[in-house]
Amino acid sequence: MQAMKLVDEEQGLISAYNSLWQVNFYDAFSLGTAGEKSTPLLEKLIMLLSNERSNEISRVIDAGAGGGSHSVTLAQQPRFSVTALDASPVAAELIRKQALGVTLGLESSLEVVNQGVIEFLSSQSKGTFDAFYANALLHIFSFELRTVIYELIKQALRDGGRIALSYKADGDALQELGKLVEQNDLGEIRLGSDSVCRLFVRSVAEIKAELEQAGFVVDEVISWSVEGYNVPGQLGKFI
Repeated sequence: MQAMKLVDEEQGLISAYNSLWQVNFYDAFSLGTAGEKSTPLLEKLIMLLSNERSNEISRVIDAGAGGGSHSVTLAQQPRFSVTALDASPVAAELIRKQALGVTLGLESSLEVVNQGVIEFLSSQSKGTFDAFYANALLHIFSFELRTVIYELIKQALRDGGRIALSYKADGDALQELGKLVEQNDLGEIRLGSDSVCRLFVRSVAEIKAELEQAGFVVDEVISWSVEGYNVPGQLGKFI
């Protein structure tokens, strides 16, 4: 019964996001901002993989890749093989267009997959990937569904693989625009005008503990903000 509930939750989110992409609601949130091509989190992941695997291919998942700018940034790195994953066909097509617009030729280093994160990870053999990157994705899922995703990430990664995850942070521009649904030790959960519930993380210690309880080692917590990311003139905040 619980498994069916979680499946229904993911499918509901996929349906909601796909509908919003179809009307360009999410098109280019980060376009023209400091977060368009990269983030401090992405830069740190690239540095770590480049140093640790200097003579090997780094196989990276970019989950919830959206318009694909970060996927392209990853794929442009030497010896990086990137799977750009998004459940929306509209977003997946945008990623393909992004890749075509890059003159360096990314055919061999960037694969676009139109699937939800659970569906995709469930189909992967153990140790298939070296890193899992998800920028501003997991905060839309419930704690129960995040727990399932964490387990699937661990299965898909090789031993010693890297994760780089960001969540919406307390004080983000979307927070005050949403309706308060729940407040817990992590922060506030608010329902946005797009009918999507988001967690806005207030406690660094609690999100760190959530990841550690899932079996991950948290090397570093990075916080940053991007002006105009979701709302013109206001800050998008991430952790």
